[in-house]
Amino acid sequence: MLLFIVQYGNKKGFNKLETYWIGLTLLFYIILFNLNPTQRIIILLILYKTKYLLVPICTITGILFTILGQKFKTYRLTCSYLYKLGLNLKMNTENIPSKPTIYVANYPCNYVEYLVHGLFCDKFCLLVYGPAIKVLKHLYGTEHLIAVEKGSFEKVQEDIQNKIKEGYSIFSYVERDYYNRIHPYELCNLRKGIFSIAKNLNTTITPVCIDHIDHTFGVFENNIFRIQIGDTKIVEDPDVTLKETEIFLKKELKKFSIPSRVKI
Repeated sequence: MLLFIVQYGNKKGFNKLETYWIGLTLLFYIILFNLNPTQRIIILLILYKTKYLLVPICTITGILFTILGQKFKTYRLTCSYLYKLGLNLKMNTENIPSKPTIYVANYPCNYVEYLVHGLFCDKFCLLVYGPAIKVLKHLYGTEHLIAVEKGSFEKVQEDIQNKIKEGYSIFSYVERDYYNRIHPYELCNLRKGIFSIAKNLNTTITPVCIDHIDHTFGVFENNIFRIQIGDTKIVEDPDVTLKETEIFLKKELKKFSIPSRVKI
């Protein structure tokens, strides 16, 4: 965990939520293992009653168990706990296609927001920058990842085609230069490649707009975390579908930028 913070904790454009959560979790276990049994029961009761401690610690612990057990089901359970119970998820799940599709989404603001992947389906495959597979394979498993590198269009298209034939849905972040966003709810220009691949393979595109977790030193606000799934469509003209997706994402991000609070 400490190596992760050192290696990846300062990613440009990210708000370091995972760094605070990992640090909190490490501190919690260090304290816990240095207490006597009675003190441990007390601190566990305090943890159970304190959502701002419980959610980060359970999330990071779930990720650790996922890595150690190499089970995608554990990953999905962790995702469900975090978003459905911890962050009051509001998601139009009725728009999740019954057949394999290519999801295209706006970029996250921290590594915690990557955990939305587990909310969609078991047969899920993420497009990732090639070298990142060395790390992510321990979390997702290699069967849930496709490497993307410069000049690899034909290879990526072939890999996507094979995965879709196997019943997998593909998930792609389509923002270009996301790290130059002025604020989290701004949308940068979209990459055209995945839309061209969808047309070439005669498969569908499903746009997904994902909310962001606002926090202060790791303490998240009591807001509703929203995921809006757009209409699934066949790509006849990549440029047209890209523009439609851009309009959809901008519209939804504008809505998400207005805090939506609930009492807990």
